[in-house]
Amino acid sequence: MAKKRRGHGEGSITKLANGRFRASITIGYDAQGRQRFKTATRRTHREAQAALDQLKRDRDAGKFGPAALSVAKQPAAAWLHQWFDDTPLTRWSPNTRTAYRHALRRITAHLPPRITLPQLTAQHLDRALHGMEEAGYAPSTVVVARAVVMAALDDAKRWKLVTENVARDSERPTVIDPDFEVFDLDQAQRFLQAAREDQFDALWHVLLLGLREGEALGLRWSDLDLDAGTLTVRWQLQRMNVQAYTAAQLAKLEIVPLRGSLVLKRPKSKRGRRTIDLPKTVIAALRRHRAAQLEAPLWAGTKWQDFDLVFTTHFGTPIYAWQINVAFKALCERAGLPQIRVHDLRHSAATILLVLGESDRVIMDVIGHADRRMFERYTHVV
Repeated sequence: MAKKRRGHGEGSITKLANGRFRASITIGYDAQGRQRFKTATRRTHREAQAALDQLKRDRDAGKFGPAALSVAKQPAAAWLHQWFDDTPLTRWSPNTRTAYRHALRRITAHLPPRITLPQLTAQHLDRALHGMEEAGYAPSTVVVARAVVMAALDDAKRWKLVTENVARDSERPTVIDPDFEVFDLDQAQRFLQAAREDQFDALWHVLLLGLREGEALGLRWSDLDLDAGTLTVRWQLQRMNVQAYTAAQLAKLEIVPLRGSLVLKRPKSKRGRRTIDLPKTVIAALRRHRAAQLEAPLWAGTKWQDFDLVFTTHFGTPIYAWQINVAFKALCERAGLPQIRVHDLRHSAATILLVLGESDRVIMDVIGHADRRMFERYTHVV
């Protein structure tokens, strides 16, 4: 069955196996916290669209009853899910919204099923968070779960639904930094020497400056000034469900659709938008790359697409992260280097700068971190 995706809260139209079309909208939650739906099946897509519009008018007019039970009777889990669904799409970035949704599902599964929002305590949340840890969820997921509940209860307190945000009194999960390898200065030099004949030579140079993978893949030629020797991080290449958002919502989130699910998105913090001075070796690599890219449209012909991206496929289209991961693994094998992750080049950059005697503040500016704790995760003694 093929489903046409719509915006948040607008319902959906699904083509059934028998060729008919089913319109469906959500109308709230039941006492167990499960979503309630109202559907209508029609012969054609146009008729289904008309039925969907009528269902929405009926829902908004209250013909299907209250959208949810009162706060005093509604289970806390059900209220949390309704709060999340009612939150505007533009409140969080798409990736943050996805992480919040998954974390919320996990923590509500560990809350007492009959406890209501006013009855919810920090002890209930502690037990739910510990339950997630015992179930094997990553510590970072547990931290996100606590954060999303805290955000929900902040709203509930502001709306006078509860008198205090008990999530703020819950125990903050401890996140233990994972062990990972980085390149030392000698290994980084060997890596770049091996990359000289690689199609992504310039990309590896840029990543060893400390850029995130999405930042490097989202670079445009207009972000570079090779004569001045500077690179400005203005965008990140990310994947998201573009069809779930309106043009106005994408604009508010500062997201520019490119191709398929690939988009350009602004860095999430002001420090993430930064200008970096380029070493001469990186400038040389980028000039070689630019010369090769200018020849690509000659043989690609009408298939060439110009997005002004620095790093592209042979047809000018954005590169998927998995393609970079495959190429990086092959390059490490050819160079006889440890099989680290692409993201560990960013850790390597921070560590190498530290070994070379750069100050903490300079390194934080280069890698785009404002948080001292995050900086310490990225610098390792080699």
